[in-house]
Amino acid sequence: MHTTPHTRRTLLPAALALLALAACGETITDPDGDDKRGAAKPVEIGQVVTDTVDPPIDALDWKIIQLPAQGFLTVNVFWDDPSIDGSVELVDKYGITVREVPRDPSVDNDQITVRAEEASFYFVRVESKNGKSVYSVRAELAADGD
Repeated sequence: MHTTPHTRRTLLPAALALLALAACGETITDPDGDDKRGAAKPVEIGQVVTDTVDPPIDALDWKIIQLPAQGFLTVNVFWDDPSIDGSVELVDKYGITVREVPRDPSVDNDQITVRAEEASFYFVRVESKNGKSVYSVRAELAADGD
């Protein structure tokens, strides 16, 4: 196909406009893929899992904790930058919030302890509304009476 200078001047802006529109339709997704409860990353009892929140793209992470028995579940989230504006939430297997703790910048960790009535699983929702931080999650299970 033979093009004239006039055709090239007309086609080039149109092509650039189409590329710009295509780029605008692109969705930005969470880089580590754990921004939904169904994609929660496991935290084993007694182990430490480290991750990062970095809004706006990676502002929310979900973790899942499998409990082998009933007892007292304690979840600690330790922050490298405790000054971030965020929260930690413990959610039951049905998606109902059991407890939520807002980020307290005067301490470097958030802790939630609940009595688990049965062997089950819980989710931990870690969110930063403002500020980037590496954090570590540790879950402990103490038997009734310990």
